[in-house]
Amino acid sequence: MTFKVVLPESTIIEDNVETRAVILKKESLYKAEGNGIIDIAETEGERLARGSEVCKIQVTSGESNIQQEIKELDEKNSTIKGHRKREGHSKRGG
Repeated sequence: MTFKVVLPESTIIEDNVETRAVILKKESLYKAEGNGIIDIAETEGERLARGSEVCKIQVTSGESNIQQEIKELDEKNSTIKGHRKREGHSKRGG
């Protein structure tokens, strides 16, 4: 049995095709519940990863409904955490 030695070769194959395309995107529009100043995180047309921050809004016309809801939920959350801590102590002590 005889073996033939073959040296590796490097080749670039390039094929150019001219075409037209339509790109469809699924985007969502969100509206702020108040007036304010918008600070956009990236420039127009930049690609962002899913879940990335797109912008920040500084509300200028008083407090928005969303901020009020966040405060109320934070207060409820604190109340629940305090209640759970007290329950944990009473179960261990008894």
